[in-house]
Amino acid sequence: MFDCKLKIISPIHIGSGNEYNNSEFIHALAKNKKGEKFTLIKRINLQEYYKDLPNDKKDKFLVNLTNNISLKEFDNKISNKYLRYKTLDKTKNTPTTIKETIKTLDEAYIPGSSIKGSIKTALLYNELENIDVSEFIEEKFGKTRVNRKKWNKYVDNIFSTPKKNSAQYSIMRFLQTSDTTPTKLPKIYDLQTLKAKPNGKTEFHTLHGRTVRNFYETIDQTSLNFTLNNKTNDKILNQLKLNNKKHIISLDNIKESLYTQSKDIIKHEQEFAKKYNIKFLSNFYKNLENKNSLKTPLIRIGHSSGFLNTTIGLKIKNEDIFSFELLMETAPKSYEYEFPKSREITLNGGKPLGWAQINFNNGG
Repeated sequence: MFDCKLKIISPIHIGSGNEYNNSEFIHALAKNKKGEKFTLIKRINLQEYYKDLPNDKKDKFLVNLTNNISLKEFDNKISNKYLRYKTLDKTKNTPTTIKETIKTLDEAYIPGSSIKGSIKTALLYNELENIDVSEFIEEKFGKTRVNRKKWNKYVDNIFSTPKKNSAQYSIMRFLQTSDTTPTKLPKIYDLQTLKAKPNGKTEFHTLHGRTVRNFYETIDQTSLNFTLNNKTNDKILNQLKLNNKKHIISLDNIKESLYTQSKDIIKHEQEFAKKYNIKFLSNFYKNLENKNSLKTPLIRIGHSSGFLNTTIGLKIKNEDIFSFELLMETAPKSYEYEFPKSREITLNGGKPLGWAQINFNNGG
């Protein structure tokens, strides 16, 4: 077992599927030890707050809540005894509705399943060679699409014993990652989508003439701990006929796979930034490149990781551009001049989401 440290480099959002609006939170100014001011967003326990309201105010509160009227307009001096949790406001615009990140007891964390999923994608990326995409592409109802059954079978054969239950007979069942330790102060960012244009320029996604911005709770600029266990039993591996796949989840291969996939993605993003003259994105990936190493590789997790991070699409593109173009045809939207053409970034600092670095301790 390895005690690992996940150093968050750019904001990570793992969606809980919920969101809340300004009828549930208030803004508050605070100071750090240096006397510098910053803004907090305090989420309020509405049930406890409502329970203690005088009877003559309860009906008005419910009307305001139903109409999504700002909580501060109803009461600008709410006691901290009703506080659920605090977040650090890093937005450039005043948030109204905020997408919530996953939490336990109102403390944000990164699930082990999200870390393991990103590791598995990197392992797959590193294992694949000379992929013939045409094997998995089919025409159905006038549309080009990936035959998921064939693709899943292909992937299962990499990680599992052929012709066996892919979960029970998978080497990945021997790789276990815990949830991370929580953080008590998530950060709120407003995100906007930068889109490449065929003239070599970029624009932000707009709706009815206004730039679209969404507000997200994230974990950022901190270090979280988790454990990784890749211990195997040779007797069990032999029974499951997985001896020849043991190397896949070795620590060295995990490190190499994460490093290799991150290196290729960073290179691709640097080329994208250069092509469209996006200096802040170029600078971000130049600095990120220096952090990636075989000893402490980078990993990308969660919302906005994108097509190239969550699939082996870049591997296909690097090996066979024809196969990549064939794969592009299966996407809901694709463009001849760029695919994928969009990048979601924070308005504050222009950071793409999801990047972290893993330090493997105790033998790492």
